[in-house]
Amino acid sequence: MEVTISPLKVLVYDIETAPGEAYVWSAKTRFIPHAMMKRQPFMIQWSAAWLHGGKVMSDSVTPPDVTARDDARIVESIGEMIREADLVLAHNGDNFDIPWVRGRTWANDLEPLGPVASIDTKKLAAKDFYLMHNNLDSLLEMKLGRNKIKTDFSWWRDIIEKADSFDTEGCQKALDRMERYCRKDTRDLRDLFKTMIPHVARLPRLVDADGSMVCPHCGSMDLQKRGIKRTVAYNYQRYQCNDCKRYPSVRTNDKLHRTDLRPQ
Repeated sequence: MEVTISPLKVLVYDIETAPGEAYVWSAKTRFIPHAMMKRQPFMIQWSAAWLHGGKVMSDSVTPPDVTARDDARIVESIGEMIREADLVLAHNGDNFDIPWVRGRTWANDLEPLGPVASIDTKKLAAKDFYLMHNNLDSLLEMKLGRNKIKTDFSWWRDIIEKADSFDTEGCQKALDRMERYCRKDTRDLRDLFKTMIPHVARLPRLVDADGSMVCPHCGSMDLQKRGIKRTVAYNYQRYQCNDCKRYPSVRTNDKLHRTDLRPQ
């Protein structure tokens, strides 16, 4: 029987945000009341790529956008990408990227994101691996021998200050530099996640298929039996995919070794 296999649209993405601005009495200020805020933070860039192939895409504010603190156009464009995706993937995305996009979508009166199914690689690393650090730079260096581009606060300050002083050329150069940084993070995160797929305990299905004996993570039909997985109620035949190395399973109809009574 011919099997149709379709990879889900998994969007790997990253966003960059500008800092908020506030009036403070002391460098030791920990809490800034609303009345002391001068300007709210806003999004300056995003980059994204589909997990199963394709080039890295990106969008950025312009120097006039920075001057106006107007991120509506790029928030709308990343929102369209997220709504198109079946799953989104980011590092610390559940705690940062998704709430950030939702907040700026609301602030700009844009179309709501709706339900977002996500994979957070920081959560995967923290839950399934015992590592000294779970930040992206550490994971990249450990597994791929790569590092994030080194930055400091001057990168963000240059964007804001050059825009506010109407140095359009200088602001654009600062934005271009930040965009290269953002795009590299997305490219590296996509490669990193592919190395994590065989090792993390739980992942959502990454492919659609109209046949039962297809790996739900990569779509391969090259599977081998790897024993029985037993739960309280059912037995499952465990398989290992010879391509992505994950362990999918299927519920069996064999009641020979299962009691109808549930253990307590």
